[in-house]
Amino acid sequence: MVETDAGRSTHGDSARRAVAVMLALTTAVGCLVAALLERLPEVQVWADPQWLTQLFIVGAAGLVVAWARPRNSIGWLLSIAVFLQMASLVGGAYAQVSYADGNPEPGAFFGAWIAAWVWFPSLAMPVAILPAIYPTGRPETRARRRLVAAGIVGITGMCVALAFGPDAPGEAVPGLKLAFPQPPAWTDPIVLGLTALALTVAVVGGLSAASARALRARAPERQQMLWLLFALWPYAVSYFLPVPPWLPGYAFVGVAVAIGILRYRLLDINVVVRRTLFYAPLIALVALVVAVVSTAIARVAPGGALPLVGSAVIVAFLVGPVTGWLRRAVDRFALGERADPVSAVGRVAGRGELVTAVDPVSSVLEAMVEAVGVEYVAVVDTDGRQVVEIGAEPPTTLRLPLREGGDRLGDLVIAVPHDSAGRRIVEALVPHVASVVRNQRLLTEIDAERGRVVAATTAERERIRSDLHDGLGPSLSGISLGLQAADVAISGDQPAVRAILQRTREEADRAVAEVRRVLEALGPAALDHRHLAAAIRDAADRLGFDGDSGPSFACRSAAVAALPPHLEETAYRIAGEALHNVARHARATRCDVSLSEAGGVFELRITDDGLGLRDERPRGVGLESMLRRARAAGGTCAISSQPAAGTVVCVRLPLDSAS
Repeated sequence: MVETDAGRSTHGDSARRAVAVMLALTTAVGCLVAALLERLPEVQVWADPQWLTQLFIVGAAGLVVAWARPRNSIGWLLSIAVFLQMASLVGGAYAQVSYADGNPEPGAFFGAWIAAWVWFPSLAMPVAILPAIYPTGRPETRARRRLVAAGIVGITGMCVALAFGPDAPGEAVPGLKLAFPQPPAWTDPIVLGLTALALTVAVVGGLSAASARALRARAPERQQMLWLLFALWPYAVSYFLPVPPWLPGYAFVGVAVAIGILRYRLLDINVVVRRTLFYAPLIALVALVVAVVSTAIARVAPGGALPLVGSAVIVAFLVGPVTGWLRRAVDRFALGERADPVSAVGRVAGRGELVTAVDPVSSVLEAMVEAVGVEYVAVVDTDGRQVVEIGAEPPTTLRLPLREGGDRLGDLVIAVPHDSAGRRIVEALVPHVASVVRNQRLLTEIDAERGRVVAATTAERERIRSDLHDGLGPSLSGISLGLQAADVAISGDQPAVRAILQRTREEADRAVAEVRRVLEALGPAALDHRHLAAAIRDAADRLGFDGDSGPSFACRSAAVAALPPHLEETAYRIAGEALHNVARHARATRCDVSLSEAGGVFELRITDDGLGLRDERPRGVGLESMLRRARAAGGTCAISSQPAAGTVVCVRLPLDSAS
């Protein structure tokens, strides 16, 4: 059986999840062992309940991320960090218990050595490597890959310095030393200097680059980055404070990372970030101004309330401008372009007005996605059908009606915005989207109407073309044949010439009348006062049939009911074209026309004994016109011919096609 790539991917993810669970269980058991050993009087490690609780929180966050995103390395980074911290606690506790009675157990020295250095990666990886790989789990640019390399170099260098110092095991059990020669003392500053430089580049560069990404990013990446930064900046700053860095923020790093990757919309991080970044600097500025101003005034006038009054006046003058500037800066950092809803609406409106593409609705919705920072937006009509859709529809959406001029055009369906600024932008853009949808609908209707007009014009042009060919053509041919006959008879019988010229003049008058009829879009004039058979006989007479130089002609009509006008015109036109072809090309001596009806089908048959049609000769306009007219009436036109044996034209028109 062949295993597909999808199957291998599923199996691989299942294996990763199993490893993540085993790693979490091992870490939990190890922490429990460390907590039990820490109760012994001879054990002194950082296995207090507060620290173990934070390890449990970070380990749980790593397991959740690794389970939900098995291919994302961030879950594994958190899980491994907690595992290393557990190894340090268990190793140190085990070594202290073993050396307490003077008879160390096997592995006690190794445990003391492990406890001396594996704790450092667990505290440094979140701040030195995590910013460069967040939130996808991999460094996606060359600069971020360099930051990851710097973090690895710095952490490795510090681990080497901690692990291979002469008193490394003595950190857990005083008096233990490594039993191999140490490098020269002058190498220590170099190693520590390079390690500190690499760590500084990784930490400062990673956090700065992450902050810049948050400023440039759009939602939802901006929300994800804010979760990370809100946790890591305090954690990184705590390294320079007297409080141990793992106490205030280690657990929050794990929680913030898990929320940022999996549920970044669970809480509105923008509210927390904006209020923190606004009030913290403002309070610090006020405190600084009060301290500086009151101190300066106290030196001049040490007594009374003047220092406090003076500082209050200065603060009152500064608070207004500083508050406005600080609020705009914080909103710009936390919300990006959405900090100014008016500008966002203007950009989207400009996109809709300037776009000359085929689908302006899609263009406006794409601009809305960028301005609001959502993953999904769509327009549905009043019947619930999707007109335009961008993105994959989330479980929860916001549906707003689109109205224009009192008419309901449909609904705007959009993913729930991340914050109140996004909601205000959406509400401001709904009328504009409705206007664009209405304009697009009108353009579609205009295009459809234009198509119908073009089709009707084309059909009318073809009808006039056929009418001119079928009506005026045979008449002019009759005139030409009459003039030829007059030319032959001019030297003979004068009365015969007079009769031919008279008939030619009458044919010319009929041609003029036919042109007028075509221009006036009337039916054939021959059918105005005659039935079909009589009109066909008149057409044959005009073409010179049954004359001195023309073929003999016979038109037989069986019991045929009155035909609908459009079928009668179709039959007359086809018969006139066929007779015209016989007179001009066939060199026939006889032509017969028969009209009949059977089974609800009218049949017109024109037969001649002329030269017939040549197979290699392409069909002309006349033959194509006959076929097209028959098809337009729902019937058929069959033309059969044999060389020197004449031609048969058989037209069959269903009577029930009348409309």
